[in-house]
Amino acid sequence: MFLSRHRHAALASVLAMLCSASVNSVSAGARTWTGIGPEGGDIRVLAIDPKAPESLYAGTEDGGIFKSTNGGASWKPLKVGLPAVNVSVYALAFDPAFPRTIYAGIKFYGLFKSTDSGESWTAANTGLPRSSTVNALAIASSLTETVYAATFGGLFKSTNGGKSWSTVSAALPRLQRSADVPVEFKRVTILAVDSTNPTTLYTGTDADGVFKSTTAGREWKSANTGLPKTHVNALAIDLRAPATLYAGTDDGLFKSTNGGGSWTPVNLGLSRAAVPAYTVVIDPRDSRVVYAGTSDGLFRSVDGGKNWRPIISGGTGFPVKALAIDATRPHILYAGTLRGVLKSTTAGQSWSAVNKGLTNTFVETLVVDPRTPNTLYAWTRIGWTAGLLFKTTDGGKSWGPIGGGLPSTYPSRLVSDPLSPTTLYAGTKRNGLFKSTNGGKSWSPINAGLPRAKVEVFSLAIDPGIESTLYAGTSGGLFMSVNGGEGWTPVKAEPNTQVVNTLAVDPTSHRTLYAGLKDGVFKSTDGGETWSAGKLGPQYLLTLAIDPTNARILYAGTYLSGLFQSTDGGEKWRAINTGLPEPGKQNTALAFAIDPTDSNTVYVATSSGVFKSTNGGERWVAFNAGLTNSFVKALVIDSTVPKRIYAGTQGGGVFVLQESVSSGD
Repeated sequence: MFLSRHRHAALASVLAMLCSASVNSVSAGARTWTGIGPEGGDIRVLAIDPKAPESLYAGTEDGGIFKSTNGGASWKPLKVGLPAVNVSVYALAFDPAFPRTIYAGIKFYGLFKSTDSGESWTAANTGLPRSSTVNALAIASSLTETVYAATFGGLFKSTNGGKSWSTVSAALPRLQRSADVPVEFKRVTILAVDSTNPTTLYTGTDADGVFKSTTAGREWKSANTGLPKTHVNALAIDLRAPATLYAGTDDGLFKSTNGGGSWTPVNLGLSRAAVPAYTVVIDPRDSRVVYAGTSDGLFRSVDGGKNWRPIISGGTGFPVKALAIDATRPHILYAGTLRGVLKSTTAGQSWSAVNKGLTNTFVETLVVDPRTPNTLYAWTRIGWTAGLLFKTTDGGKSWGPIGGGLPSTYPSRLVSDPLSPTTLYAGTKRNGLFKSTNGGKSWSPINAGLPRAKVEVFSLAIDPGIESTLYAGTSGGLFMSVNGGEGWTPVKAEPNTQVVNTLAVDPTSHRTLYAGLKDGVFKSTDGGETWSAGKLGPQYLLTLAIDPTNARILYAGTYLSGLFQSTDGGEKWRAINTGLPEPGKQNTALAFAIDPTDSNTVYVATSSGVFKSTNGGERWVAFNAGLTNSFVKALVIDSTVPKRIYAGTQGGGVFVLQESVSSGD
C-alpha cells in the first residue's frame, strides 16, 4: 500500500479554537500563489528566545520553521537556507551566550544553524551521519559552543558551534537488527544537560530507557532503576534542584530525585496510568509546578508530580508534543498540538489559538462547489493517521471545521455531485465511505455491500451523466453504486484484483471508465463489466484526467516516471515530460487540472510544485511563484471563475492563484 495505514484519533473539544481564519486574499490579475489557510498544523517543537520572550519559534512536521515576534499573535515562515521540501523540525536550541544563534534539528537533513535569529540558515552536518534525523539538541551553557545532537545514529558532540561533530556514543548500547545488518547504536531520542554541571548529561533511547554521563559523553551508565526499558520521549531537569528529573516515556511519567539513580512512576490523575508522555516542562520559579504533554492532552501538577489534572483535554487522542514556558513570566505557556499553537497567560487555566500566518496543514484533497463561488472544501490530514474537514464560503478568508459523523480518520478522496453540489462523498483510509447531503455539516456511513465496513478507499469518482452512479476503488476491489452509495456491488475483471489508485469517468460516454493501477491504465466501456489494458506498460498510476472538450485525450500521472498522454482513448500512450524535473521523486505527479475554457492549458501538481502547459502537454513550465510549499497534493479549478486555481499542499495549506481579472471575482 502506497500510504500509511496507521491510525490516530484527533480531539474535537478545542478544534474550533484552533481553526483560525486565513489572513491573505488574492488580487485580481495576480500571477502568484497566495496562501489562504487553513492555519495551524502539526507542531513538533517550540522554543522561546531567552533574551526576547516575545520571540517564539515553532518547528513543524513538513512545514519548516515559523517565527513570531509578538508572542504568537502572528507568524512568518523562515525559509532562507533551509531545504525546499519536507522540512520536519524536531529540535530547536538557542546558544545562551549568543542568543541570535539557533540550532535546528531536521528529519533526514541533519542540523542547521542560524546566527541571525532564524532569518537565514546554513547546514552544520560535518561529522554527522548522512541523511541523519536530529531528534534533540542540548547546549552546555557554560562551555562556549559545545552542542550535543541526538540522532537515530547515536549521540554527537561539537565543541566549535556545529562546524564539526564527533560521536560520544561509544558506551551506549548497540542494537543488532538482524543477522545480515551491521550492528548499530540504539537510536537516541532525547537528551538533557545539567545547567549547573555541563559535563553531566542524560540521554533517552528508543528502547533502553535512560543513560547518564558525568564525563561530557565519554562514558555512560544505565540509569534505569525503576524505569521500564521503553521509548523515552522527554527529559526535564529541575533548574533549582538538578538532581530532580522527569522522564516522559511511552509507558507514562517517571520522576527521579537522585540524579537518575532510581525512578518512580508519577501518573496519578493522568488520563491513563501508562499514557504516552511526550514533553515535560518545570516552572523555573516554582519546582512544584510541572506540565506534561501526553497523547491525551496537557496536564498540570502543583505538587511535584504527585497529582495531575487536565488543562487541555477532552478525551483520548489529542497529543500535545511541544511545550514552552516563558522563563521571565512562567504564567505564560505555549502548547504545540496537531492543530497548531495554543497560548495561555493564566498558567494553563485558559487557552487561545495563536496561529495567524502559521499555515502548516496537510491538504489531501480539495473540492470547489461548482455553483457557489468561493465555497471550498479542504480535507486535511492530521499527523499520520487522522483527518479534519474544513470549509470556507468566502474564498479562504475564514475556515471552519465541519463533518458531524465523519470520523477523524486518514482522508483519501472527496468528491461532490455535479448535479447536486451540496451532496458530498468522502473516502477514508480506514473507515470506508461516507455521504453528506447538506454541504458537509453531517455525514452518514455508506458501506452496504462493501467487503467490510471499515474498508480502505483509494479512489472515488462520480458519473457526471448518470444520476446517483459512482465508483469506488477500495482495498477490497472496485465497486459501483447506482443509488448514491446506499448499496455497492463489485465490478468484474482485472481491476477488481488490485488496488485502484485513481478513477476517471468519460463525461461524454457515461459507461466509459478508466482505472489507474500500479500496473498501468485499464478501460471499461460497459460500466465496469469488462476491461481492457492500454499500452502504457507497468507504470504506477496515481492520477488520471480526461480532456473536457475531447474525451479521447487523457493524461496520466505516475509515481516516479512523470506524465503520459493518450490521444486515442487510452489505447496508446506517450511520455510528455519536457520541462519537468528528471524522472524520480521530484517528478511524481499527484493531480491534474484542465482549463474548461481552453483545454490546451493543463496544470499538474507534483512533488516539486505546479507546472503548466499551454500546448496540451507538449512543454511544461514551473508555475510556483509565491508557493511556499512545493509538495502539491491537490489541484482544482473553480468552474465559476476558470482562471482561478486552488492548490492543496503537504504542510503549507491551500494556495490560490488567479491568472486574469474575471467578472466572477
